[in-house]
Amino acid sequence: MTDAPWWGTALLAGLFGLGGVAVAQAVGIRLERARGRREDQRRWHAERRHVYASFLAAAYALYRHIRSSPRGKAYVLRWRELTDDLNVRHQEVHLLASTPVAAAAQALLTQLRDFADAAKKQPDGNHDALRDSLSEARTHFISLVRAELDVAEPARPLTLWNF
Repeated sequence: MTDAPWWGTALLAGLFGLGGVAVAQAVGIRLERARGRREDQRRWHAERRHVYASFLAAAYALYRHIRSSPRGKAYVLRWRELTDDLNVRHQEVHLLASTPVAAAAQALLTQLRDFADAAKKQPDGNHDALRDSLSEARTHFISLVRAELDVAEPARPLTLWNF
């Protein structure tokens, strides 16, 4: 049997070393991509949560304005400001939301408009049925948002504010 040339061992060790470096680089690149995807998902999750909460807050601000403000010039100016803000928030929801959440946001907005129209026609009228529909639309929206964001439902319903 013949002995291997003196340079064969060095060549073989070098090839194994380069192979190890290549594998380590491939694993590192793969881990970095996975980390980047996780960070993107976290950012989108946080952005959607912010947009949904802002939409609900804008809807509530408009609802409170309808219920508590006397009618007059200041009322109309504030109405325009609040409806503009709500429309912007609604568009943000449509940009980021899944189809069911976007549909629930549209339903909430429709119920709020119906309530506003009824309150405008009869400022002192009884609008309990519309208020109940509005509250149901709000609850449905929150439920779908929780499902989309993978947030567990609370043990008992939250009543932070009701329509």
